[in-house]
Amino acid sequence: MKFLLLPLVLLLASAHVSFSQSIVRFKSSKPYAVLSFVETASGQEVHSSTFKRYIDTSALKNDTAFSSLLNDFGRINLSYNYSREEYPAGRRQTRSTYDLLIIAAVRSNSLREFQENSIGILSNNAHQQLFRVLEKAEPYYDRFVWAGSERSVKDQIIGLKKYEAKANEMFRAFRHLYNSTWPDAIPFDVSVFPIPAVSGNTSATPHANSLCVAVLTGNKDLPGTMGVTLHEICHVLYDEQSGGFQHELDAMFKTSRSPFAAITYGFFDEAMATALGNGYAYKHFTGQIDTTSWYNNPYIDGFAHAIYPLVEDYLAKKKTIDSSFVAQSIELFGKAYPRSLSDYSILLNNMFLYADAEASQDRARLKKIIGKYFSSSRYNFSSPVLHEYSIGYIKKSKATQLIIVDQNQDSTISELKKTLPELEALLKDQRSPNYVVSFFDNTKRPVVLIRVTSEAFLDKAFSLLKQKQYVDPATPLFIVE
Repeated sequence: MKFLLLPLVLLLASAHVSFSQSIVRFKSSKPYAVLSFVETASGQEVHSSTFKRYIDTSALKNDTAFSSLLNDFGRINLSYNYSREEYPAGRRQTRSTYDLLIIAAVRSNSLREFQENSIGILSNNAHQQLFRVLEKAEPYYDRFVWAGSERSVKDQIIGLKKYEAKANEMFRAFRHLYNSTWPDAIPFDVSVFPIPAVSGNTSATPHANSLCVAVLTGNKDLPGTMGVTLHEICHVLYDEQSGGFQHELDAMFKTSRSPFAAITYGFFDEAMATALGNGYAYKHFTGQIDTTSWYNNPYIDGFAHAIYPLVEDYLAKKKTIDSSFVAQSIELFGKAYPRSLSDYSILLNNMFLYADAEASQDRARLKKIIGKYFSSSRYNFSSPVLHEYSIGYIKKSKATQLIIVDQNQDSTISELKKTLPELEALLKDQRSPNYVVSFFDNTKRPVVLIRVTSEAFLDKAFSLLKQKQYVDPATPLFIVE
């Protein structure tokens, strides 16, 4: 079972630090299942390529009413961002109303209850539109997914509950390692939703204490599902470190003299969750280490394997992440991946993305094109490209700068030259309407600028970046044909 994220179990602790109830509560949430079904079918949020393929090859592909429903869904913006500025910029400052919607869905047992629990998150008009779509989509979900999956989901939930006691132990140990503030009194609700398939890929996502875990209806690897669940809980524990400790950890990476420190920092959250959930937890549940890959990204998988002995040692000694742990992690990553500093798949994993796409459907298409070639664990999006906030980020943000110029190309690039003076020489005498220029600026920060005249050329540009793999200072510009 690959590339699953893990939720964790939490119990009420007594004065003797013993748990009286599980921290993980497995359930089947119909509202979330219907929402994820519509998201996947529309391509807005593809929870699993296996699930998407199942939907696309079913009788739904020729159902015009269902297609119209998906078009209506695509016009609803579910995500409005807000910031928690008390956290360091290198951590996840930005949160979204989308998380609040998912939390409401997981906690609800019916669409009606979900509708009531989510009032106020979106505008009243968008809220009504969303539930008109979900109510019409529910019969499709019942017929094409739930009818043949119900028994498997219920059986798997029964089986997963048998691991709760061991999960409680690991939650406590992981929380101490992370130095996290998550309280014993707040358990995690894990919404298990089905993908009608015997084999394939699944997904899992954390939303505070509401975790969403997809399972294959033919799944027999319950320890693997538990590992994924704990993986997701680790993300929550990392997010919920105190502001003070986040700043301390942030400083440990940023004061390192290693050129690999920033890249290691970008992968640290995912690699830790993978080492703990897919590595340590799986071993704890089964008595043996999983000898297959733990994550479908080679860098994250390799980094997680590299730090696994360190993680195991700290857990055994009941130690908390400290400067020595961070320094050793950076050293291990640098030894494993000496060319990572110029690898596009690394550079685009943690980035600031700028584009003129402001409508939700335009942003979704952009995200889909990028996701076709590169995965990004963290990115901040700003539009329009020349907005004062965007220019401010381009001037000051430390992460990779990915700038997509597909509107008002000449005037936009002319203005960008004022902020990125390297462009003047790199684009001298350049006449092609479609190109990519990538370089390291005078602060050694990676910058990738893509100028295209259509969505088709944008897709070709990312395909070329994937093929080239590394930034090459000798040939910083290449034409997209």
